[in-house]
Amino acid sequence: MTEFETALQYLVTDNDILICLLLTIASFRALWQLQIWLHKKLKSQNGAYAYRCITSFVMLATLVTFASAYYLKRYTGLLTPASLLLLKASVALLIVGIIGSGLISVLLRFCIDQTNVFEPKIPIYKIRSLLSRLPRTFMTRKQSIYLSRCQAKVLVAMGALNKAKAAADTLSNDSYQMYLLSAIHFYQGNLSKSIATHNDGEVRYRNSKDAFALAEQYINKGVCHVFEGNLRIADSEFAYALNYMKQHRHRCRPLVEVLFENYVINKARLKRMDEANELVETRTALWKPRTTSELVGLANLKLALLRESNCKPDDITSFIKSELGPKGYISKIRNKRKQLVAAISLLGISWTAQCDPQACLDYINERQSYIESLNGRQKYSVLMGLHELFRRMKPEKRVLYKDLDTRSDEYFEKEAEPYIRKELARLPLDCIYMRSALMRELIKILQQRVAITGIGIEEPEALLRETISLYRENSLNIETVQTEFMLIDSLIRPLGRNGRSTYEPLAEALDLMHDIEERLSGLMEHPYCASILIKLSYYHALLGNEDESVSYFKQYQGINSSVKQYEPELVEQRAVAAVCARAFWLKDSILRIKHGQAVKGLEHAYQFCQSFPSEHEGFLDAALVGCYALRSERCMIKTVSVYYPNVEEPLFVHSWLSLEFLDLDIDLTYCQFTEEAESNRSVFHYEHHPMESKRSKVIQQKMSVHDARLEIDESEFGVEQLSRINLANELYVALSALSNEGPISMEQLIQYLSEVPHLSQ
Repeated sequence: MTEFETALQYLVTDNDILICLLLTIASFRALWQLQIWLHKKLKSQNGAYAYRCITSFVMLATLVTFASAYYLKRYTGLLTPASLLLLKASVALLIVGIIGSGLISVLLRFCIDQTNVFEPKIPIYKIRSLLSRLPRTFMTRKQSIYLSRCQAKVLVAMGALNKAKAAADTLSNDSYQMYLLSAIHFYQGNLSKSIATHNDGEVRYRNSKDAFALAEQYINKGVCHVFEGNLRIADSEFAYALNYMKQHRHRCRPLVEVLFENYVINKARLKRMDEANELVETRTALWKPRTTSELVGLANLKLALLRESNCKPDDITSFIKSELGPKGYISKIRNKRKQLVAAISLLGISWTAQCDPQACLDYINERQSYIESLNGRQKYSVLMGLHELFRRMKPEKRVLYKDLDTRSDEYFEKEAEPYIRKELARLPLDCIYMRSALMRELIKILQQRVAITGIGIEEPEALLRETISLYRENSLNIETVQTEFMLIDSLIRPLGRNGRSTYEPLAEALDLMHDIEERLSGLMEHPYCASILIKLSYYHALLGNEDESVSYFKQYQGINSSVKQYEPELVEQRAVAAVCARAFWLKDSILRIKHGQAVKGLEHAYQFCQSFPSEHEGFLDAALVGCYALRSERCMIKTVSVYYPNVEEPLFVHSWLSLEFLDLDIDLTYCQFTEEAESNRSVFHYEHHPMESKRSKVIQQKMSVHDARLEIDESEFGVEQLSRINLANELYVALSALSNEGPISMEQLIQYLSEVPHLSQ
């Protein structure tokens, strides 16, 4: 009997074979229709789409062949070696497809989770590389959408916002697109556009089945409202997000951290401290911290609550000691090296909060043997953190930690710069945030070396310009402004310029100030606006633009923003700007009298103002700034004198006010020396007065005489001594008669000075 006859016999006698044959015929009919459809599609679609269609066609054909071979083997025993090979191949293809699809889903979820973490397990640029290697051809439609979302979000996390926007634009009719665009506007500093984008896409969000994207969207919307000052609306958004995450049993722990960090602090700012503490307990109960980063995050959250409650530094110190103890969160970290890194983070917080760092230093000192076993990033974090701290500590306290101090200095001298340069070399160009962060670390190292050696300022300034270009190219406005201020700070200092003229750097600094001012209108609603206004006032004061300095300081006072959560440097700059505002107010009052303001019966005072500043040696002017404008009981006045050989009386004398507690010199009469490159300046912060440092052209000219001698004297001068001078009394009456209240009250000035870390400790 032939094979065909045998098959026919089974077909007639067995219903299963009849069903198998009918299914096979139907499958081949469907394949024929699919082939016609593919033929049309291949003419209009690109190669990747065509490849995917062909692969699907082959898989379907393999499955049909597998079904046919199975039934033929079962009922006829007829299975050729080729059919057997095809059968094994189809089974293997099915298994690989199922496993591959599962792995792709897991990898996509892992990558999305990592973009929400402050310190991801693998660098963000490696996540992008991983995503680019995933075969979109074998993905389901849902996986392909997730891949596009994740690629766009990774670009946002890297700081490549222009590329991120291009990637987001490809997600048309996707609920995640509006979230990505809103995030891009947010990081560009445009909060109003960010919220508008939120609102435009709200219907699409709520109709979306993506629980992760929805939860993320509610949180980010709340953050935008916080930054706009709408704390109660933000509270409602955070509450909605929390309920939503509870209902859907959300397991994305990075997103949980983001929610509670913002929700708890917002409660504290609404003065609902009991509710804030309850939220911390809720976070611990529902999502118990597991990893080191989660434990550190929880401790930082509790510390932030303490600071928002305006507690005393001693309370924060007690909390830090408890966290370092056997029942604290650090003891729950099993890895000894990670315990050390966590202790460094507490050390930085304690110093910023103006607390005693002794407990943290003792803890680190006892475990310093683990430092050498840390990886590169951890070692840099620990030793550079210690180096920064020891540079600011008093010598008598540094002696207690001599070994740590020595090791941190050695690391700074030999290892820090090579490590940063190595990390920079391996980063791709699109990794904007990481590259710029490393460049800023390198700049900080180089600037510290300039401070030690006095030369080589050109390299860190070139790196700052490169960093600014990176930020500008990606429309990162906040980061651009922050780095421009860093460059301005370097340009206005004479350090490291080898005696060259400071005119050109000052001109560049002014150009940068104008660039920041052009961006300011678009950043006024951003929370960083307070910092920008303080720094504009501060640097305009140092550059000699007195009216602009006072104007920006008044704008800062108008927004009523607290800077207690900011860096100590900013708090000090605010205090200096406030002092300068009072000094400039005095100068403005003198000029008003000079230009015609009536001072009846006070001829000596009028003559003094008429001769200001050209014929003034500066002593009485300095005393007025200290005792009248700043209301100091006593002030320090520095006087430079140039003596020629065999002449008892000095040929040249000039004086200025020196505020040593702020390392600040104020000289309202310096502008009379028009031959000076920086004659328009009257304030010098963290640098010596030009006449004291001998970079003044006037001093250089006077000292050009053979055997000329320069002397600098310091003298204390008080209100009591000032009151004995008739001219000073007349000036006091004349200035007090002016109906001009100063730009800042003395009470406010005293408060600003009290918040400067090294003055309050």
